[in-house]
Amino acid sequence: MIVLFLEDQIEHKAQPDPWEATRQFRKKLEQSGRVFTDSLELIRADREL
Repeated sequence: MIVLFLEDQIEHKAQPDPWEATRQFRKKLEQSGRVFTDSLELIRADREL
């Protein structure tokens, strides 16, 4: 048995933006007023000790 779907019969759902959660998280960080440094700088500083 072979089942073929016709394009006009398939219900297309809008896909959520995969980056939306990241943007919201960054926005919350900015709203907190805290300053977040580059972690790479902290790693380098630890290695230099």
